[in-house]
Formats: sequence, structure tokens, C-alpha cells
Amino acid sequence: MLPNQIPNSAVVKSTVKASLKDKFVSATVAANSPIFAFLALSLICGLGATLFTGVAAIVSELVLLLFVLFLVSPLTLGTVRYFWRLGSVENEPPSAVFYYFSSFKIYKRAIKCTFTLASRLFFTFFLSLLPYFIVSLLSKSWLYQILQTEMPIWVAGLVILESFLRIAGFLIALVISLRYYLVFPLVAMDDNMLLLEAVHLSVSVSRRSSGAFIALVLSLIWHILLSLFLLPTLATAPTIFGAFALHSRYAIVNYNQNIEYNKKQFKEIL
Repeated sequence: MLPNQIPNSAVVKSTVKASLKDKFVSATVAANSPIFAFLALSLICGLGATLFTGVAAIVSELVLLLFVLFLVSPLTLGTVRYFWRLGSVENEPPSAVFYYFSSFKIYKRAIKCTFTLASRLFFTFFLSLLPYFIVSLLSKSWLYQILQTEMPIWVAGLVILESFLRIAGFLIALVISLRYYLVFPLVAMDDNMLLLEAVHLSVSVSRRSSGAFIALVLSLIWHILLSLFLLPTLATAPTIFGAFALHSRYAIVNYNQNIEYNKKQFKEIL
């Protein structure tokens, strides 16, 4: 029997809405925890950047980055875990989003996961935008002042190329980054899975599921846009997290089914 296909976005959203019907309050609190934590920290650090200038303002931005890496990210991973378990664990409390703060060992795993993912995303965007950085550098007048030479005439034509490379590089980086969209769900799914194994498995699974994921994101675009207005996020965040978790489950199950199917086909050939 051929493996089942990944359900489309309409099936995912309708399934999520049905599963959240009796757990909406709990799911709302859980889904909004990392969002409001980030907003609160951004407000505090933003206030610091406004009140101070120079080095103090830069320090405020760095503090926000550290808060995101060491506080918001483990909380987000815990939220993904909450929604991953929502369909299989009865009466999962919203406090479960703090799972990765329950012990130092588990917290360290969440931090390692964050840095593993962040480093790959950084190099993906850096390499994709490298041509833009080079062209942008060549178009700067101060470069030729340092080299003590006149700016070539052809530099004027780099403006259009610079804009094109910036947009193209960003889009290429986004497409490549899709390889890693399942890292958080995989880590949340299995506490014993090695982080590099989660990364490699995400790359493998995403080859089959990234199209369905893009379709899901596009179908949730109104939910995402409404979330930008803060208050609507109370209602939209559970659907977004729930749809992401359920799609991830479908994608991983589909991948495993394909592996088993291919094994059976291989054995039949032998």
C-alpha cells in the first residue's frame, strides 16, 4: 500500500480547531507565553535604548538578544512541545511551556538546540547575501579613498545590481532555511534525539514536506497579519502553533511511512 500523503492546509486547520475546542483557554495562555515574553523584554530593552545613547543603547540591544536566546527561545521550544503533545496528553497545563526550565540538563539541551539552529541560519543568510555584501562594498566611495584611487565609472551601475542581489539573496536564504523548519518539533518530540540527528532528519523530511508547509503558511497569512496587532494574537496564536505542530506530525509520519514502503519494495525486489 502506498503511504498516505500529507494532509492539505484545510484539513490541518479544521483538525486543529476541533482539537482546541475544549482546550482553547489553556492553549491560548500557552501559545501567547513566548510572544508576550518577547514583547515585554523588547519594551524594557527598547526603553533602555531610548533613554540612553551610544554604548548604553548598543548594550540594551545586546541584552535583548541574550534574553531571546536564553529565555524566549527555550520558552518557544516548550510551546512547540506543548502543542505537539496536546492531542495525546489529557489536561496538559499551560505551565508545560516551561518544561525546558525544569532542570539544568533539559535547559542546556534547549540552549544547544537554539545555537545549533541559529548558527546554521546565520551562515545560510550570510552566504546567500555574500554577493550583495561584496557589490555593496564596491559601491562605497570610502573604499576608493582608502585605496587612494578614483571611483570607476562602472560603479554607478552597481546600484541596480545591489538591490537585485539583496532581494535575491534574501529569498534564496529563506528557501534554504526551510530545511530546518522541523528542528524544534523533532527536538520536542524526542528528548533522547541528538541535536545533529534532528537537524539532518529535518533536512531529509523537509524535502518531501516543505511544499505543504509553504501552503500552510500562506493559508494562515491572515492569522499571522492579525497577530501583528497584538490583541488578536490571543485568538490566532493557538491556531498558528497548533497547525504548525500538527503539520510537523503529519510530515514526520509521512516520511517514516515512505521509508517503510521503500524498504518493503526493496525486499520484494530481492
